[in-house]
Amino acid sequence: MPLCAGHGNAEDFISILPGGWSKPSLESLRNTFQRMGVESNDLHAMLADFDVDHPVVAAWLDDTMASLDLVVSAISATLDPALLVLGGRLPHTLAARIIDRISFTNPERRGFRRPAPKVVLWTIDGDAAAIGAATLPLRAVFFAPSAGGVMDHGIDASWSET
Repeated sequence: MPLCAGHGNAEDFISILPGGWSKPSLESLRNTFQRMGVESNDLHAMLADFDVDHPVVAAWLDDTMASLDLVVSAISATLDPALLVLGGRLPHTLAARIIDRISFTNPERRGFRRPAPKVVLWTIDGDAAAIGAATLPLRAVFFAPSAGGVMDHGIDASWSET
């Protein structure tokens, strides 16, 4: 179910990481490539020539997985999603490596562990944010459980032709 953010930055979960923790982002991967002597002018150039088997990728994963594990664990514990989807500009080969390595912090409480979400790869080509935003009017008019099918997020359904 798509969610509306109050300030437009709901996907910025890495902002919960304490200072000094590695930031699991494509920009930090590009910076790791540069620190290890592999130049790319920008993210587009890095992604155009991306090789998931490059030793820099393994080093970046080793450096950032604890941070990513903290982020997905916080999302899991707070929002309790059934599914976490990795996507955007993340190369599918890198997403697969990340999915293989993700580890949720999930201590036993009262004799059981909470169910962890399944982590999957975004399989639709295109801009994930734009596609998600495009679903909101459809959800508001056709799929919302509230009366008349309109969400309570200030969306005005009076635009329909009558």
